[in-house]
Amino acid sequence: MSYVRTHFKPEKRLSTLLTADSTGLDELEKRTVNLVQDIAEISGVDPSFLGVTGSILLGIHNPSFSDIDLIVYGRINVLQVKEAISFLFGKSLANRLSEPSLEEWAFEKSKLYPLSPGEAKEIARRKWDRGVYQGTFFSVHAVKLEEEVEEKYGERIYEPEGLATIHARVADVKDAYFLPATYRVDDVTVVEGRNVDNVLEITTYDGLYSDLYEVGEKIVARGKLELVLDKHQETSYHRLLIGSFEAGGRDYIKPILKPC
Repeated sequence: MSYVRTHFKPEKRLSTLLTADSTGLDELEKRTVNLVQDIAEISGVDPSFLGVTGSILLGIHNPSFSDIDLIVYGRINVLQVKEAISFLFGKSLANRLSEPSLEEWAFEKSKLYPLSPGEAKEIARRKWDRGVYQGTFFSVHAVKLEEEVEEKYGERIYEPEGLATIHARVADVKDAYFLPATYRVDDVTVVEGRNVDNVLEITTYDGLYSDLYEVGEKIVARGKLELVLDKHQETSYHRLLIGSFEAGGRDYIKPILKPC
């Protein structure tokens, strides 16, 4: 810890903004306060479970072009904030990305990821955690509370077993909001790679794929297959990891869409 000069805390920075005299805030900081107050009022989430990150956290933002990047702590709070933002969109108090912005976003992502522009656009349409508020782009990032962290370092050992592609059904999404995001899956079929019968989860370290899919939805995913040895539970199973060095950026999670 002696190497840590300053610990920037998102919740502390936001609290400072919320309690400050508005005359001392710049326009972006005022907009941040307004957005947080709207979210807190609609969701019922106490502002102490919210924070601000990015350039505003560090105090290096530019009011003319910087974004608002918010943090929400806790699984239940995330769900309530998600509903609040949906309400803001519905009442036009905030806006989803415009169609031209969606097109541009999808095109850029299709150059970086193994996604067609159409697939990237479908992902963009599913994203609830970004939009435009009073002319400024905003994003929301979920973080677990300390008591929600179930795994301790060293309790699980991960052994690589090559790349694989699977078809699966989403069984649980309670950890899909965070980063890494984990989808519990069932009804799994390995279509490429080592044919194992106990793939129980897909974990992604790429936030692009977090909180996209619902329970019961069919997905196709490609990534690094790992054997998970859980020393605490004394069990073993397999998972598919998205965001590994071995996959070289060619891994993904896509919805299996029904033909029109």
